[in-house]
Amino acid sequence: MFDSQGSLPGGRRFDPPLRVWIDLRALLPRAKEVPFAAQPGLFVGGDAAGWLYGLYPRADGGQLAWVAYRVGSADGRLSCWVRHFAPVQLVRHRTVRSTRRW
Repeated sequence: MFDSQGSLPGGRRFDPPLRVWIDLRALLPRAKEVPFAAQPGLFVGGDAAGWLYGLYPRADGGQLAWVAYRVGSADGRLSCWVRHFAPVQLVRHRTVRSTRRW
């Protein structure tokens, strides 16, 4: 699956990684049947500042973005970095007024 340099054939790696925004509200939606109530837990609303490490092809013809971003608790006491594939349409350049999507 990966070539000798750790990349998927047809993929595009970014070194150094690019600064991006990841739309967490669309990536990790809340179930509609669960009513909203502020409580302790992870904060996954809005956009998260992150890094884009590469774009890779999907078998169905689309693309996935290999991203990293920080997720924190609602009270701000805990946070951790998360790295995974995300749909490319949920990632955009992190500039002052960027709306550019891949």
